[in-house]
Amino acid sequence: MRQHNRSFLGSFSIVFLLLAFGSGCNKSEPGKPSGTGNEKRTKSNYTIGMSQCNLGEPWRVEMNAQLKEAAEKHPD
Repeated sequence: MRQHNRSFLGSFSIVFLLLAFGSGCNKSEPGKPSGTGNEKRTKSNYTIGMSQCNLGEPWRVEMNAQLKEAAEKHPD
């Protein structure tokens, strides 16, 4: 009986993870219902984000400065 429970739990975990990660691949805009995926996207501007966990190391501060400089070259 224990082997059956482990097998079920393992299968359940795999299905849960696939559903959890698969739902993150949705292409719909926030607040709008998702379509069939066949619609053409007309958006020409995208927002790119970057996150640092802290600024304790000098290379992180330098990376932020370089990213800011690069972003200023592309105001749109």
